[in-house]
Amino acid sequence: MADSHNNKKINLMLAQGCRKEDFDRENISIANLLDAGADPRILKKRGYTKDDIINRRVIKIQPKRTELKIPSPAVSAPPKRNPETDKPEPITRKSLYLKFLKYWSCSGLDFIQLDASGTIEQPFPTIYYVDHYYPWQEVKPLPTWDERRKQSSRILNLKDRDTSVEMSYTSTVKKVIERSFDRGIHMCVMPSHEKGGRTENIWDILNYCNLPKGYVLDDVLYRTRDNGKKTGTKGQRLPEPDYNSITVKPIERNTTYLIIDDVVTSGSSMIAAARLLMEAGAEKVFCLGIAKTIHIPDNSE
Repeated sequence: MADSHNNKKINLMLAQGCRKEDFDRENISIANLLDAGADPRILKKRGYTKDDIINRRVIKIQPKRTELKIPSPAVSAPPKRNPETDKPEPITRKSLYLKFLKYWSCSGLDFIQLDASGTIEQPFPTIYYVDHYYPWQEVKPLPTWDERRKQSSRILNLKDRDTSVEMSYTSTVKKVIERSFDRGIHMCVMPSHEKGGRTENIWDILNYCNLPKGYVLDDVLYRTRDNGKKTGTKGQRLPEPDYNSITVKPIERNTTYLIIDDVVTSGSSMIAAARLLMEAGAEKVFCLGIAKTIHIPDNSE
């Protein structure tokens, strides 16, 4: 019996090289050997046949193991709508986000220039801007009296935090914000392309605006690593570098945000910031740029 032969004795005999006839003299069956952990390959070398091992093996039935499956949340089909009686679904953060994903490649964005009495009405993917910016390398050959060259120089001075230029845009920005939004709007600024950098000229303009209480300046966009100068030809840029290099600090959910930047070219930075804010819990996101990059045709003189 297996109880009369302990594993210690079996292992000792195995170590001494005992064969099948030695185990038979000690009334040690192959079942005892297998229970003691003997390797079937070694037993074949000690005189046991394959049939002995198969026919005399003690098969232990292990309890069937069941995997713990976490049920996925049930996804119910959207209710059927009757177009004659049902009203259009209200604009929600989810619907805006799904609409926004359509424009992840910068194609199809709507750019609208604001006039003196303009207001911001449409959320992203509409991007509003106040003025034009012509790339300096394109207007440099133009005569000094050309308005495009003057405008380009003005925007470059804005980037250098020229106080007179900042103040010239302050009145327009303040009027646009107060006409377009009620109190409770959160305003944030697109960070610069360096790690931890801030677009200080826009912060200067917002501080000069001296908006009434209730218009919240919220510094929630932070650049976690250098993004470098954007590459591309005539504004063909992708949002992924900005999306992967910007993080959003904790924000209050279901709030409306206005993103402001100094110069908007393709809208890739706005796309990345808008997506990050929506993923963080913003209900609506509006976009405003001080200037929109306009490229001069190659045949311009």
